[in-house]
Amino acid sequence: MPEIALPTRSHDASWSPCNPSRVALVGRSQETIRAVDAYLRDAGVASLRLADVQLEQLLVIDAQAVVIFVEGFALSDLLPLLKALHSQRPGLALVFVAGHAGRFALWRAFEGVALPPLVLRDSVPVAVVCDALRIACDACVTEHMDREVDPSTSLGVLDGPVSEVVRMLSTDGPLRDHGFDRLLPIRLRAASNQFWTPLDVVKRAATWFEELGVRSVVDIGSGVGKFCIVGALTSPCSFIGIEQRPQLATVARNLSRIFAVEARVSILDGRFGEIETPIADCYYLYNPFEENLFSPREALDTEVELSAQRFRDDVRGFRTLVAALPIGAYVLSYNGIGGRLPDCLCELRVERELPAVLRLFQKVRRHRALDALPVSSSLP
Repeated sequence: MPEIALPTRSHDASWSPCNPSRVALVGRSQETIRAVDAYLRDAGVASLRLADVQLEQLLVIDAQAVVIFVEGFALSDLLPLLKALHSQRPGLALVFVAGHAGRFALWRAFEGVALPPLVLRDSVPVAVVCDALRIACDACVTEHMDREVDPSTSLGVLDGPVSEVVRMLSTDGPLRDHGFDRLLPIRLRAASNQFWTPLDVVKRAATWFEELGVRSVVDIGSGVGKFCIVGALTSPCSFIGIEQRPQLATVARNLSRIFAVEARVSILDGRFGEIETPIADCYYLYNPFEENLFSPREALDTEVELSAQRFRDDVRGFRTLVAALPIGAYVLSYNGIGGRLPDCLCELRVERELPAVLRLFQKVRRHRALDALPVSSSLP
């Protein structure tokens, strides 16, 4: 396995792990602001001290985060400004520090909104305020990972978590999926166990690719790009993902940029069978068609067509793909494909000591007639 290099980007040198590069501090107690300012500067974070709240200024300010010390402001005047700021700059990390009454007013004002600001009591230590900043900045990026983000201003916040994943993959120690999954929006983290390939599986696949000289892989149903991105980090292969949900494809592209593997990871928007499947040495499937048979509560969402007929169409489409592959091409399956594999594939590798079975096949002969291959809804 090749040595894994830490990702590099051309962002400003003031970025530091898990920290924003610039923070605006707003408050009328200069003593409190000076204490937070000093702590941030010791961590290499630039800060801008403001004595008042001016919405117009905060809407355009060059900062990734704002800390507002509520004491001294009239909440009736402040709340409309803060709600407008949160609405108009959803990627801006917000931390409010307030007394007892102020905290409850802020919680009520932001109840039910997407990614509400963090609200701290006014007696918390400076270190806690700065930790809250890191958490808020992390969340503001990850929760908006399903939309295009500017890596020069946002993604550097995640340098720490990204470096941790890279170091983890570089060692022989245990692989913790939550290290990668924490970079996803919360709803997609929750789906990891069922929909995204475990790190152990990717690393084992990378070993097989190296042994067999595989250099290009297509992931059918690539989701958030976990297999493609981690595969690119642990092997010299190039990866192309096919993903029918545009938001998941966007997440995958953003992640490929922050892991600096975008040169070897491409994500195609579209439904398998409706867009042209690229040519590759190997085709990977994490049982992508079975979601068609899930109940609405089990499916990831209801934004795409899911039906038994589509399941049959997808499995038949996969068999058509295999029939067109040249002799010697590889197919890698994790947890099956939702149907019986074509008999022109010969199993070369199998790993059963994983949450599900990982199998690597090679096409060794021409495919017999498709009409003779019944579609099965059972797992192999």
